[in-house]
Amino acid sequence: MAEQAARRTTEETRAMARAALAATVEDALRRWQQAHPRASGDELVDAVDEALGPVRARYVTDLAASEEAGLGEARTCAACGGRLQRRGRRSREVLAPGAAEPLRLERDYLVCSSCGASLSPPR
Repeated sequence: MAEQAARRTTEETRAMARAALAATVEDALRRWQQAHPRASGDELVDAVDEALGPVRARYVTDLAASEEAGLGEARTCAACGGRLQRRGRRSREVLAPGAAEPLRLERDYLVCSSCGASLSPPR
């Protein structure tokens, strides 16, 4: 019960952060449009893509964290059904379309206690 309340609070906090980030992006785009009233279609697309970069990064990290939290302790191996054990954390870089730099995700490193298969981090 306490775990569900903590998860709900975390999700609410993330939702508020995303809303604030979206408002910041919208404000930046409005200012950009005022400064570039005769921008071409390509320039508009470039400006939106640049402004959405931080939003994309936030969503990817939030979804990865939410997915991991949803797994809880009931993690089983897809190969044999054995119990997956946590063996620390590992990071992985993901390159989003149009992103200049990869996004680093840190997730649990899991090893099956039965067959030894590992999962780090899930793709």
